Amino acid sequence: MTNVTNPDQDIPVLRGDSATITLVLTRPNSSGVIEPFPVDDSTHEVWFTVKADTAVADTQAEIRKRLSAGEMTVRPAPDDDIVDVVVAAGETAVMPVGDYFYDVQVKVLASGEVKTVALGRFTVLPDVTRST
Repeated sequence: MTNVTNPDQDIPVLRGDSATITLVLTRPNSSGVIEPFPVDDSTHEVWFTVKADTAVADTQAEIRKRLSAGEMTVRPAPDDDIVDVVVAAGETAVMPVGDYFYDVQVKVLASGEVKTVALGRFTVLPDVTRST
């Protein structure tokens, strides 16, 4: 896989639970060495997308979060390569138990460069207590 520096990072979530997903963003430098990919909401856009079917449009994704929409948070420097995505309990409660696909894309606004920096399986696990 070209330039995906965090492939196959699986994310398990219990159905009906809230989750904070911590993503460490990295990319290869000009020598191919993996290094941190710091982001800032004024210079970058970051997307976190979860889908049951990769062929459907992003508007049909089960979960879609954007940095510019305030749906994730970048930690302050020097940890500005770490993004926290909060998934609400209501978002996972309506998802059938099973495996989904997710990825994380970063766009550098000044250059238009887009990098997929993470992808893997997003698994919704069965819950026992349904307290809603």
